[in-house]
Amino acid sequence: MAAIQRHQMLEPGDGVVVGLSGGPDSVALGHILLRLRPELDLQLYLAHLHHGLRGQSAERDLALIQALAEKWQLPLAIERADVRGLARRRKLSLEEAGREARHAFLEGTRSSVGARRIALGHHADDAIETFLINLLRGAAAGGLSGIPPVRGAIIRPLIESTRPAILAYLQAHQLPWREDPSNRDLRFLRNRIRHQLLPELEALNPGVRKVLYRTLTALFEEDQALDWAAEKILGPAAVKGAEGLSWPRERLLAAPAGLRLVWYRRQIERWRGHLLGFSQAHLLALDALVCGPRPQAEIHLPGGLRARRSYENIELVTAKPAPSSTASELELMLPVPGRVIWPLSKSQSASITAEFASEPPRFSKARPMTAGKGDPQSRLGHCHAWLDPDRLPGPVSIRRFRPGDRIQPLGLAGTRKLKDVFMELKIPSDLRKVWPVIVAGSEIVWVPGYRIARRFKLEADCRRPLRLDFHWQ
Repeated sequence: MAAIQRHQMLEPGDGVVVGLSGGPDSVALGHILLRLRPELDLQLYLAHLHHGLRGQSAERDLALIQALAEKWQLPLAIERADVRGLARRRKLSLEEAGREARHAFLEGTRSSVGARRIALGHHADDAIETFLINLLRGAAAGGLSGIPPVRGAIIRPLIESTRPAILAYLQAHQLPWREDPSNRDLRFLRNRIRHQLLPELEALNPGVRKVLYRTLTALFEEDQALDWAAEKILGPAAVKGAEGLSWPRERLLAAPAGLRLVWYRRQIERWRGHLLGFSQAHLLALDALVCGPRPQAEIHLPGGLRARRSYENIELVTAKPAPSSTASELELMLPVPGRVIWPLSKSQSASITAEFASEPPRFSKARPMTAGKGDPQSRLGHCHAWLDPDRLPGPVSIRRFRPGDRIQPLGLAGTRKLKDVFMELKIPSDLRKVWPVIVAGSEIVWVPGYRIARRFKLEADCRRPLRLDFHWQ
């Protein structure tokens, strides 16, 4: 109860999904919350994921859990998962795949019953083992702070209790539990730490577990302070729905490297709900992408994520859009006067309008897009071009970039490759494939954000100036 109060895990009337494996920790947790239910007016739900890995042993775990649910008169959610198949499909270890499957199942159960919390049975010895695992693999303060008492909807009421204390509680209340045989399999690093490394450390210092727990608790508190500072100084990333995250590079470069790493971890965890598969090495690789010399680059991260830098903008996305086989074939007629909506992505488009003006403008060329800082949409905004319609060799249409495209820009000698124009304007590579190119007949008239072609410039005797407007919606 002390840990629940200290870390503000529960409020009166809370709905709580209790992850129940049948092991000693989860059985003790379920019983403790059952005893607290009248005092805190809790709505309890038990949840068990059958991993499909341990044959009859797993079936006996399930039978025990069903018996406990019936005895405690609590609702029980059960799901069977193909963890081995998930590991194969996602190229994960069995341990990682199991964690991912459990997370999805428990979160789905919480959502379906409308509960606020998910309670898990991790205890102080689990936190110490996790600390040592991360220390051996290499981690910063966030990884070395062990298992957090509260993370999002997840709470760990036993996090300050030791394994011997939990076993004593079970015996005092005559509660049955199941032992997972894999917990003694020394092929797993956690088991080697539990059964080999920690006994060796205790031979050197009998109080080493208390020392390690105090250390990871101090690191956790410092890490919480860093999280708070990173959020205050750098602010949140822009969430792009389910697609990913986006943030300006300039904001990050002004912060110390350590604060950037804390911030990356915090934003990823907030968006995905967990950090499964991520290590300090991945955060350092992300920071190298942000701070490195390459203006356009991409790296792969755990969980099918990709981090992408496009000049001064950084994105974290779930998948790279598959290139369309007809990417360069789209062409739409632009009525004069008239308006066309041009697709830029699944969620964004641009409006391109053509209209005649009664008076000639002050300028006879497009206002070039500023190739400065910020994302393309904020840099482009709204741009326009003035043309002499009598010089156009045919109907006006809009198409996508094609290899070999060139333009004769107004005010410059010779021709330029559109590929070079896009690079000058810092248009991201994925947008170049869909960027509108205004043509008349077979000639390029204008590329929004750049100059018009020289031969279509307005002359003083033009009686019906044509204005083209590009507006990114």
